[in-house]
Amino acid sequence: MRIAISTGQGPLIVPSMIGIAKTDVKLCQPVPTVMPLLGCQSGSPVCQWPWRSEDGRNIRWSRGLAANTGNCRPSLGVARSPTRVGWGLAGCGSSVVCVTIIRRLGLDFAYTFLGLPLALVSFSLLVSLFAASIGTVVIFIGIPLLALTLLLARGFADIERVRLLQLTGRAAPRPRYAEAPEGAGWFRRITAPIGQPQSWLDLLYAVVNLPIAIITFVLPIVWWAMTLGGLTYWLWGRFIPYGDSHDIVIETIMGTDTAHNRTVFNTIVGVVALLTVYTVQRGSAALQAAFAQTLLTRLAVMQGRIQDPTTSPAAAVSAESTALRS
Repeated sequence: MRIAISTGQGPLIVPSMIGIAKTDVKLCQPVPTVMPLLGCQSGSPVCQWPWRSEDGRNIRWSRGLAANTGNCRPSLGVARSPTRVGWGLAGCGSSVVCVTIIRRLGLDFAYTFLGLPLALVSFSLLVSLFAASIGTVVIFIGIPLLALTLLLARGFADIERVRLLQLTGRAAPRPRYAEAPEGAGWFRRITAPIGQPQSWLDLLYAVVNLPIAIITFVLPIVWWAMTLGGLTYWLWGRFIPYGDSHDIVIETIMGTDTAHNRTVFNTIVGVVALLTVYTVQRGSAALQAAFAQTLLTRLAVMQGRIQDPTTSPAAAVSAESTALRS
């Protein structure tokens, strides 16, 4: 069986792949502009690539060495990438597909759709506990209650880091939460979260995330409703009892409010929404993810730079100042 793979240069004999042995594979060397998207270094012959056989069967990812002769047979391929999307025919000098649009939309929709319920639960629970802890701090009960609130905020932050992993395909770094030293008293152990900066960032995220989650939930839902409703209006619009009422928007734009004009107008709205739904959904997920990464992972990144044993003290100081400025 011969397999055609998108890139740019020549035939490749792969002695062993997933589920295939001694397979004759054709590869094309990727053009320089798309090399980084393939996981290939510029000038390196080693690449990962998804391929499709001549009978249309899709084969899992594998690695191979691209040779220097021969041509590729064009075939549609899909390359893995958590952030970029592109469509093209896999062939010599062609652009590469980083991830299917449907899969990307599904991940983004799941992230924003589940974000609002999670934000509502965390906001209502943590704000209530925080207010109660502040109100009772004078009678000592508030201090352990505040520590409990911060621990719950840490749990919600860990859930969000898992969601970031599902969205981007990369593990979100988790900051180190310092524990009370050995031999510390019970009071110091239970109040240890209060003295940790990341604990307060976790709580801040739970509070400020709610309005962002509302926006990133409502906007894609509205766009999907316009897309599906507009494109299918010809099917269900006839069953709406308009009576003697007139749609002023249809009359203003189309001249008269007739069933035909309503169908045309709503279909146009559906087509426009369909063409822009990816941008809206991708932008909403990116907005929420960027905010989560800023508050929940930035400190971990800074800690990783400073604690790197190969980093000199001067570089560590520079990394810390750069992270604080950003």
